[in-house]
Amino acid sequence: MFLPRVKIYPASCREILAYGIPSGFQNAVIAFSNVVVQANINLFDVKAIAGCGVWSKLEGFAVLSIVSFSMALSTFAGQNMGAGNNMRLRRGSGYGILACGGLAAVTGAVLFAFAPWLTALFKNDPEIIAFSVMRAHMVTPFFCLLGISNCIGGILRGMGKAKQSMAVYLFAWCAVRIAFISILFILQYRRMLRQLHDNF
Repeated sequence: MFLPRVKIYPASCREILAYGIPSGFQNAVIAFSNVVVQANINLFDVKAIAGCGVWSKLEGFAVLSIVSFSMALSTFAGQNMGAGNNMRLRRGSGYGILACGGLAAVTGAVLFAFAPWLTALFKNDPEIIAFSVMRAHMVTPFFCLLGISNCIGGILRGMGKAKQSMAVYLFAWCAVRIAFISILFILQYRRMLRQLHDNF
């Protein structure tokens, strides 16, 4: 009965692709950046890899609240833009960004302070704990920026600005992240070379 109506509607297809392609490209590039980060971590020893692995688990719990906030703001932005309530959209988005940034900052502070004990819940090895704590102390001071960038990307996505949302996520999750990791890796590599030079 409905089979003749099952076909491609060009206008709807273009609209779906306009939203879907940037989102798909964004997720693919973020996944690739995760591979780059992990490849840099794998250049170190087993204890370092294990410590970073434990930290990734802890970070996942923390980032979950930030991602949930950005998804809620995405829905909020879409509903208010559809209703034409631009004033409520601007005010709500501003409050949402501040609230998420504050939540991310508090979460980061808790992880910064309690990283040794939280890591010990997974693996009670001094070296693994040391590497996990080192990673926590490098990352958690920037949790506030992570929350803000996620919220801005979510709001833009809810407003139908998929390309701008993609640009925000790619800049925050890929460009800045990979540059930060690369700089740290270079500094660590130079420190290792100096140690070798001092030993010989």
